[in-house]
Amino acid sequence: MSEKKVTRRDFLGIAAMSAGIVMTFGSLAAMGLRFLTPRRTGSQPVDLYIGRIDEIPVNSSKIFHDLRGQEVIVLRTGEGVSGFSNICPHLGCHVHWLAEEKIFFCPCHLGKFDAEGKGVSGPPADAGQSLEKVIVKHDEIAGNLFLQVPAKNT
Repeated sequence: MSEKKVTRRDFLGIAAMSAGIVMTFGSLAAMGLRFLTPRRTGSQPVDLYIGRIDEIPVNSSKIFHDLRGQEVIVLRTGEGVSGFSNICPHLGCHVHWLAEEKIFFCPCHLGKFDAEGKGVSGPPADAGQSLEKVIVKHDEIAGNLFLQVPAKNT
C-alpha cells in the first residue's frame, strides 16, 4: 500500500471546507433555536393616554378601557388619582363610586370598598378581598392622565 502525502494545499482546502461545514450547521442550529424559542415582545407596559385630569371632578370617578377592553375605574380625590379594576373580586359584578359615602359599591351582595380599594363590608370584607389596582400616571405639568397597562400581545 502506498500512502499519499498530504500537501499544504490539500490541508488548507480540507480546513476551509471543514470550517464552511461547521459554520453552515452552526447557522442552521441558531435559526432552529430562534424558531423554537418564544419571542418576548411587549414585555414593557404601555402608557395609555386617557384624558386630562380636569375632566374628572374631585371626589368622582370615570370608567376607561385598557388595551384588552377591560374596564378600569379612575378615581380622583383631593389627594390625587388612583385606578382600579371595576370588577368586584367576590363574584365579578361591576362596582361604582358613591361620592357621598366615599366608597366603591358592589350591588350584587352589597359589598363596599374604601377609596384605596380595600373591602370594608359585605362578602369582600369578610374574605379580605380588595379591588385590583391599576397604575394611573398624572403628568402634573400638562395635566394628562395615563393608564399603565400591559401590552396587548402579552
